[in-house]
Amino acid sequence: MLFGRAFLTTFTFAAMAISHVACAPTAHAETAVIEKRNSVGDRMNQCYSKVQTHCKDIDNTISQHGGVIDVNVAVEIEAELQAIVDLLVQLCVDIKVDIDLGVSVKDISNCGNTFILLVNLLVTVLLKIFNACQSGAIAILVSVVVKLQVQIQLCLSLILGCINGLIGGLLGLVLNLLLKLKVDINACISVFLSTCGKFH
Repeated sequence: MLFGRAFLTTFTFAAMAISHVACAPTAHAETAVIEKRNSVGDRMNQCYSKVQTHCKDIDNTISQHGGVIDVNVAVEIEAELQAIVDLLVQLCVDIKVDIDLGVSVKDISNCGNTFILLVNLLVTVLLKIFNACQSGAIAILVSVVVKLQVQIQLCLSLILGCINGLIGGLLGLVLNLLLKLKVDINACISVFLSTCGKFH
């Protein structure tokens, strides 16, 4: 009888020990995760996509009000333009960091070409806004358009500064590519500044 109890007790402890081992968490080998750093081209593309959304919203707002922007509609549009300004503020911060870390010719080319698309998009939407504004509505938008102009010029300065830094060590086709990019960027900026001037 005593032997039987001793056997049961020993068996019970053994079973408990096995269960603890079975339930113990399994150690997994840690896997190193290497995060890919966004390039200046990536960041510009992401910003452009978000700006497109706000421009579509502006376009829809104008259409919903019969193509006319009165004072009340101007307030709605001001909020959309401010959202674009905020995106550009963050963009300038991000691409400055990327440029300081070093960029390739391909990266800055992608960034510059998308920047041209972004600026041209803003020109289109600003002209549409200006042409639809009633008397008094433009005055509401002057401040935010000035902010937009400042951020575009800051972005321009960063991009051209980077291009100028790369040009010194380039020759041939790649050099011509960047020189042409500079010309195209300056051309679209000229139109943009002229368009902004309509609101002043």
